[in-house]
Amino acid sequence: MHEHVHGKTFYPNVTRNYEDTPYPMPSNIKHIVFDFGGVIINLTTNNAATSFRKFLSDNTTHSITADDEKAVDALNLCYEIGGMSHEQFRNNMQRTLGISVAADLFDHAWNSIIADLPKQRISLLRHLREQYHLSLLSNTNAGHLAYINRLMQTEHGTHCLDDLFDRVYYSHLVGMRKPSPEIFTHVLSDSGITAAETLFIDDLAANTTAAAALGIQTLHLIGQDICEALAKYI
Repeated sequence: MHEHVHGKTFYPNVTRNYEDTPYPMPSNIKHIVFDFGGVIINLTTNNAATSFRKFLSDNTTHSITADDEKAVDALNLCYEIGGMSHEQFRNNMQRTLGISVAADLFDHAWNSIIADLPKQRISLLRHLREQYHLSLLSNTNAGHLAYINRLMQTEHGTHCLDDLFDRVYYSHLVGMRKPSPEIFTHVLSDSGITAAETLFIDDLAANTTAAAALGIQTLHLIGQDICEALAKYI
């Protein structure tokens, strides 16, 4: 089944890779769910463990091997679903890796995955919010969220990230993470808007595939700015 929108053919529930023209927004969309890292905010890498290892290697005498990254990833998965506090995470990481660094240096290393949040993307969200119900669905953790909210205050004059959306769903606060079907079901139930009326935008195929399997319309954003992809709708 397909429908024609703005002169283009749109296939419901099929992940679409952004190419050269703005995304053809289906006419029935009421709810847009955004991923954060790689869609709204720029990242230095897609893997926090890789970023953490590189920062420590470049700035300290500590060396973390590729095998160590597996342990970091396991701890991070637990951290991202609220399984430990930031202090517990910091202590567990240092114990697991056999390192000892000051808390502020550790946090700087952990946050080094976060690059910048372009102002035009904040403007995009504000314009879209006039027409659509906006949600944020992010696999994140307490440390990264605190750091991002400080950036929002110091660089964008906004109290916190939550202010840009109607609903926010952070993995460490809801106890689930993408691509688990349960977290998408939770978002739909909480918003009261159907899957068919929802568009989910993410830069990872595993996440858009999981959402599409539930009937959510999806946009897999690859290598392009979200402002360009949605330029027609602001």
